[in-house]
Amino acid sequence: MYSFGLVLQQIKLQFDVDDSKANWLNSLNTGFLFCSGPIVAGLANQFGCRVVVVGGAIITSLMYILTAFAPNIYVQMVTYGVIGGVSTGCTYIASIIVIAQYFEKKRGIATGICMAGSGVGSFVFAPLLEKLIKKFDWKFTLVVMGSIILQCAVLGCLLKPLKSEPKPKKKQL
Repeated sequence: MYSFGLVLQQIKLQFDVDDSKANWLNSLNTGFLFCSGPIVAGLANQFGCRVVVVGGAIITSLMYILTAFAPNIYVQMVTYGVIGGVSTGCTYIASIIVIAQYFEKKRGIATGICMAGSGVGSFVFAPLLEKLIKKFDWKFTLVVMGSIILQCAVLGCLLKPLKSEPKPKKKQL
């Protein structure tokens, strides 16, 4: 998501659109990702973080692939921007929620390490995407990105739900 600007340049050329229209792709994706928080929290409470992460990763992967074959930028705004943003929120936010379930004493450190992964991903993916675009094209690059995102579904299967122990009732005086 943070390296999508490299692909965006190619999309602008392909569909002959100006910056203001093309930038809606990233804006919609980011906006729907972070606005999906209440929806994701409700889904995680209802179905569990594992299901939400896996489902979100599968849908995000499909949206990247569909975006590569979209006939115009308006379809891309729906596939990548709206649906891709919400499904990315499912994967990203639910994986953050699960940290609170796994860690109690060192929760801050665990969250910090997990959040650092976004920075590492941005650092690694920018040159990778640049090389893929130069060697192939932006459509192939989006399909590869979708395939990589699909790995989040595999890793999401490793999120083991923890058994919650009933808390002892406090004695009332």
